[in-house]
Amino acid sequence: MIYERGDGLPRDYTKANQIHQRLCADGTGDLVACRRLVVNYSRHRGELEDPRVDVMKLLTLACQGGDWLSCGSYVQFDEAAALTACESDQPAACLAINSTHFMSQSGTVESEDAERRERACRRGILEACMEIVTYAGHADEAPLDEAAEAVTAACDRGDADACAVLGKPIDPAELCRANDFEACAIAGASDPGALAKACDHDVLEACESLAFAARDADPPDPRVVEYFEHACKLGSSEACRQNKPKDLEIGCGAYLPARVPGASRRSLPRLSGTVGGSAWSAAKDQPFLVLKYEPQKRSPDVYARLAQALGNDVAVYVLVGTSADATEFAPALAVVLDPALAEEPLTTETSVMSQLTRRLRVGAAVADATGVPRALFATEWGIVPATMARCARAILAEP
Repeated sequence: MIYERGDGLPRDYTKANQIHQRLCADGTGDLVACRRLVVNYSRHRGELEDPRVDVMKLLTLACQGGDWLSCGSYVQFDEAAALTACESDQPAACLAINSTHFMSQSGTVESEDAERRERACRRGILEACMEIVTYAGHADEAPLDEAAEAVTAACDRGDADACAVLGKPIDPAELCRANDFEACAIAGASDPGALAKACDHDVLEACESLAFAARDADPPDPRVVEYFEHACKLGSSEACRQNKPKDLEIGCGAYLPARVPGASRRSLPRLSGTVGGSAWSAAKDQPFLVLKYEPQKRSPDVYARLAQALGNDVAVYVLVGTSADATEFAPALAVVLDPALAEEPLTTETSVMSQLTRRLRVGAAVADATGVPRALFATEWGIVPATMARCARAILAEP
């Protein structure tokens, strides 16, 4: 534990794992070391001295050997024996019993679980104390004094999980230096090297971020295909859907723009409505990009960053409902369309947007200053602002 806490030595989860793996001795040695090794492995903390280790086998052996904290929903165990142990002199068994009630909706069961949790905490099981503090935080209540004191003391000793439970997380950059690779994924928001380190150790979120950032880079990152393949292998459904050569072309090909044949081009319907409650009409003599707001797929800041990337060259109009907060899209304009745009009588704003969507046929249109579409973008796989801005400019520059 000294390397996990940085207790007198630099925190280093890889060194901690090396010690755990030797002490565990393939499940025949220190059972607590086996559990700590599995916990670190499952949370992408540190590297394993022997990467071929069967972590589920170790966890099962630790549980069967009497380490009750190794037992739970992933490892079958004798619940009657655990209940007896919980009520006698093995408080850790109380948490094993509670783990079988994860999805319970019974008030009686919840009350019994809370009682077992408190019993275990009062008898020195830190994990139980952390659960108490966590549950109290969710309920916006003060936790049991003994639990708060135990978790605070653990945090003061350098326990990263205890500090996180208290809402005082250790700096992700510090944890990343200690080979906590999930922390590297968080630190990667400002440190590309940390993000790459996390992905190298198979943290899914980091690999997804690298893949989409590679497609978004200007100039584009030539390793984009490699990143997408890695994220897909780790189980990223988004990366797998886009893991096709035609979808991973560097540049505008990532959006599959369909050029509108000259003979088929026609002006879009009159774009007028309200912005922030005030009357609005699309600017004349300025190219624009018009998109439909899809809150279930992306947040307003994505549209805002797209508008920032385009600057004053191209206006960005986002079709929204009246409930949307227009300020969240700025400098893009959140537009509520006028029903007069419809080609048939309409009664709801959603129908108005559906009409325009049918006109556009896909998720977005780039129009020149006359309102004539130059290209249509398929955006069902998301919007990467820098790439889309670059593509919009490139299309408008073509004859």
